[in-house]
Amino acid sequence: MSPAEEPNPHSKSNRPHTGKPPSRSTLHDEIVTLRQVLKTAMRHGWLSALPDLSPPYNTAAKVSHRAWFSQKEYK
Repeated sequence: MSPAEEPNPHSKSNRPHTGKPPSRSTLHDEIVTLRQVLKTAMRHGWLSALPDLSPPYNTAAKVSHRAWFSQKEYK
């Protein structure tokens, strides 16, 4: 996602515009909220089908680095 070049003129936020892309947790929260709204629309019959919001590939949220030495070498 690319950052916005200029602030949204219709925004009611009083925070300064930084131009940074949203964090991983912010995007996750937005997708969860959107999924809940779409499921509610499905239950009420406002939508005929639910779009697939799953990511095209799974990414690990936590990056684990491999140790350089084995436990025996550390001892």
